Amino acid sequence: MRKRRKLKVFPIVTVAVFLFVVIFAIVLVVKTFNDKKPIGNNQSEEKNTNIEENVSDLTEITDLPTADQKEEKTPVFKEDDTLFNEDAPKPVYTQKELVELYPNTVLTETEDAGESYINDIIFIGDSTTHGMAFYGVLSGGKETNQVWTPKSGTLAMWNLLTEKIVYPDDDSEMLIGDAIAVKAPKIVVLTLGVNGVSSLEKEDFKKYYSDLIKEIKDNSDEVKIILQSIYPVCDYYEIKSISMEKINRANTWIAELASEEEVYYLNTISALVNEKGYLTNSYCNGDGIHISPEGFEVILDYIRTHRIPD
Repeated sequence: MRKRRKLKVFPIVTVAVFLFVVIFAIVLVVKTFNDKKPIGNNQSEEKNTNIEENVSDLTEITDLPTADQKEEKTPVFKEDDTLFNEDAPKPVYTQKELVELYPNTVLTETEDAGESYINDIIFIGDSTTHGMAFYGVLSGGKETNQVWTPKSGTLAMWNLLTEKIVYPDDDSEMLIGDAIAVKAPKIVVLTLGVNGVSSLEKEDFKKYYSDLIKEIKDNSDEVKIILQSIYPVCDYYEIKSISMEKINRANTWIAELASEEEVYYLNTISALVNEKGYLTNSYCNGDGIHISPEGFEVILDYIRTHRIPD
């Protein structure tokens, strides 16, 4: 009887083992097929998501235009090998050399034109200009209506004609050309380019700047335009793509452009650098690139004592 019971159990065990082997083989085949299968929609979407995250990170670092700003060109992030513990490269031209090159363009030293001269100016620019309102160094203090920047506080070179500024007279947002037409300022000081030096070559840099100058002229026959030099950075500033070598080079482009467009150039950087060729530390707010209230006082003094000729 015991032998017969064992014979009855054996077929059941055999069938169970056979089914297990069959199921395992099916799973193995399906897995192998999926591994070799071309990338489908889910994998493609995951890949695209990763790319978008990387682009987003790059945008935050370099202040590049986003897709909805519909720019024709997207600047390429570049770095150089400047060593920030060494003296900065010297400016391409001294103030004297600039005056000799562009005698009717570069503003030279004059008697102090006073506060009334400053009150006639509208300041348009990037985040280094926004600080004038933030620190309240102009008439009206922090409520001044002389500083035009976007809500973000900065203007990028590649967005000059498409980015709206906050028009402080009524807090509306409008394009720079439209704001010029409404305000009809006597003098406009443009301070632009510190974000552009990291990625733009001379041709594109000058084109973006030139387009804005033309836009301002088209909306006002009387306005006088001053292109101010890009401010220096401190020796501890760590963003290598914005170096003193690039800033000095770009300032020569701005002076050249001012001459070509028959506007004025203000070599303010000469009053801000220390003996090493960097931004004087007390003129910086602590981040290595933005200006302190003391620094703005130096800038305003330079503007007053390098006025537009009558």
